[in-house]
Amino acid sequence: PILSAPRLEDAQFRFDINGFAGQTIIVQSSTNLLEWNSFSTNTLGTGSLEVVEPSAINSSQRYYRAILVQ
Repeated sequence: PILSAPRLEDAQFRFDINGFAGQTIIVQSSTNLLEWNSFSTNTLGTGSLEVVEPSAINSSQRYYRAILVQ
């Protein structure tokens, strides 16, 4: 999976995850790159998914990763 198009819209942080239709993706966030928290698990329908994380606004820095479930 590839994370792309990060943006701030309506006071919410958003980005897209691109991959192949049918892939199941776990989205995680971290503030320090050591501790990761899963906040979304989705199966890609058309190969693309928009992720919205409203709580990101409360953090001065945040990192994201997408893990492919196998």
